[in-house]
Amino acid sequence: MARPAVEVNVGGQLYRLVASSGEQSVRRYAGVVNERLRELTGSERPGHPQAILLVAMALAHDLEQEQVRNAELRERAELMLRGLLERVNAALDGVDENGDPLSGAPAG
Repeated sequence: MARPAVEVNVGGQLYRLVASSGEQSVRRYAGVVNERLRELTGSERPGHPQAILLVAMALAHDLEQEQVRNAELRERAELMLRGLLERVNAALDGVDENGDPLSGAPAG
């Protein structure tokens, strides 16, 4: 089933777009681009075609930074989970993380 075209104004130009993400998402994305245009050029209507390229490069930079942050967070979470699993396993085995018997735990 074909999706209907969505009209958005980006950088003073009207575009008709068809996207799998739906009308609300397309309009939100256009708003993000227009907001970035305002930040970088002081206007939603760029004086030069390079302004849209500048926005695309800035958004690509933001995406790359978020991907790096996400990878770092994932790595830290995995390390924390591994540590917790080791502590749980050690507790189930009746030893602390150094392999010493836990006080009050039956010696096995």
